[in-house]
Amino acid sequence: MQVIREIFHDFLREWKISGMSEYTRLERPSDTTEVKSITKNATPVVLSLLLEYSLTTITVITVGNLGTVELGAASLAGFTANATGYAVYYGLTTSLDTLCAQSYGSGMKHLTSVHLQRMALLLTLVTIPLAALWWCAEGILVHIIPEQDTAMLVGRYLRIAAWGMPGYAAFEAGRRYIQAQGCYSVGMYVLLICTPISAFLNWFLVWNRGMGFIGAPIALSLTDNLIALTFFLLVYFFSLDKCWTGFTQQSLRGWGPMIRLSIPSLLTVEVETLAYGLNTYAASYLGPSILATQTVLSTVSNIFWHIPFAISTSSRIRIGNWIGAGSPNAARLATRVSLYVAVGVGCVGMSLLLVFGRYIVRIFAKEDDVIEMVLNILPVCAVCHVVECVAIISNGILCAIGRQDVAGWVQTGAFSVLGLPVGFGIAFGLGWNVSGFWIGTLLALCVVVWIELAFIKRVNWKRCVQDAQKSMSAAEN
Repeated sequence: MQVIREIFHDFLREWKISGMSEYTRLERPSDTTEVKSITKNATPVVLSLLLEYSLTTITVITVGNLGTVELGAASLAGFTANATGYAVYYGLTTSLDTLCAQSYGSGMKHLTSVHLQRMALLLTLVTIPLAALWWCAEGILVHIIPEQDTAMLVGRYLRIAAWGMPGYAAFEAGRRYIQAQGCYSVGMYVLLICTPISAFLNWFLVWNRGMGFIGAPIALSLTDNLIALTFFLLVYFFSLDKCWTGFTQQSLRGWGPMIRLSIPSLLTVEVETLAYGLNTYAASYLGPSILATQTVLSTVSNIFWHIPFAISTSSRIRIGNWIGAGSPNAARLATRVSLYVAVGVGCVGMSLLLVFGRYIVRIFAKEDDVIEMVLNILPVCAVCHVVECVAIISNGILCAIGRQDVAGWVQTGAFSVLGLPVGFGIAFGLGWNVSGFWIGTLLALCVVVWIELAFIKRVNWKRCVQDAQKSMSAAEN
């Protein structure tokens, strides 16, 4: 057992920063140091996010072999669950990237633990109405979805999947908490363990036991809770947590900073989720081939999205640690490096889409007409990826300095005022079909990048350090 512990710790050491000692030692960090830190820490996050994304893919593939109705119901249930549940947890826990990173960087480890406890209480309160909504979803969806069989399957899917909500929420909060301490790889190892188990559960329940469609949400809820259990066992067994001081009544008060950061973060995640979802929903009115084209483009874009988001996670924690450590110059340097990395990653992704697009598309589509339509629009999607990389990392920078409100309102305004109306107008009014959706998305992202970069350029980093210190003082009381 001791040998296993040593091997695991050796793996973790490859993707683990050295904590507070690093921030006090590196008084004058270099561009090279920051690039290495940000990209190195982003690597396990990318793998973790892709494995997490594969959980939904496994469900769709397993259920898709049951029939067209079941496939459509699984896809619609996945979107509904994401928009009304998982994205909520994801958005709310993003505030921990700011709060925990700053408190850990400042050496206030006990406060890092308090932030986790407050978030756990908040997620518990949020889970109650969300679970009630999923439990009653069937009665609501039959009035929204024209096909009654599909609506009933989606409702039953959500009712069963609701049992996995506590596990999903616990994992998201715990992962942010541990990442703020510099341990980025735990989530990856957890999902490396649980993803094969999820695949087995889907096969076993859906096919082997003959449960059919209902077996998929049962497998999902079991997996969500298993992931949380595995995560906390690994953290406890290998002594990875350096901040936990036990439950304290301090977590029952001082919620103000957390709420002020959580709501805009939630808004940012929900806007992007709904924007892509509404585009796909609108494409269904243009015919099966158009819907298939939009689905393929969205899937490819979503896969490539995980890379800049992982870099954004690494960047915001890095910048937040520097701010917490009282190093404004280092935070400014990490910000500049993050934006350089964003452009580089975006250009690499664009090149891959343009050069290998035909091969990538054939993985998801077999019909020649769909493939040709996807390839015609892929250049727009590739350019969109570059701009989105910068937008995602810019959002992360704003989160690091505690300005989630700027990211939330800018993104909401850009998509609701420009992206969706222009996209729908071009798609339906001019008859450009799917091209219109992506042009609208590109315009919205350009506005987001322009405004957020202008804001970041004018940031007073010394003021950010002072604000962080005030926020931590308020959170302690």
